[in-house]
Amino acid sequence: MAGRKGILLILLLPLGGCRTANFTRPIFSGGALRAQWRASKARRDQALAKLRYENGVTSNLEVLDSQRNQYSAEQGLAQLQSAALVARVNLTKALGGDWGAEPAPGPGPAPR
Repeated sequence: MAGRKGILLILLLPLGGCRTANFTRPIFSGGALRAQWRASKARRDQALAKLRYENGVTSNLEVLDSQRNQYSAEQGLAQLQSAALVARVNLTKALGGDWGAEPAPGPGPAPR
């Protein structure tokens, strides 16, 4: 078992460490950045559409359309983040890693 943990550690160190590594960053970084940018832009567009509506410049339809776009962008970001987490779990399992759980407490000093 020590050999497997050593191999796991060697493979994960370039990614930033064993338990704190963001395993999916090299895989999803471009898509994640685009999805974050889209969600941020959709939030700004929605705020602008609401402001325009409140000032009587546009109809409520533009506000509703911007909200739909915002929800769609945020859903895409959430799906990408979910896929990244699933990939991280699968990589950890494939490499024989643990889940970072603390070992069960063994016999120690009696409580006072």
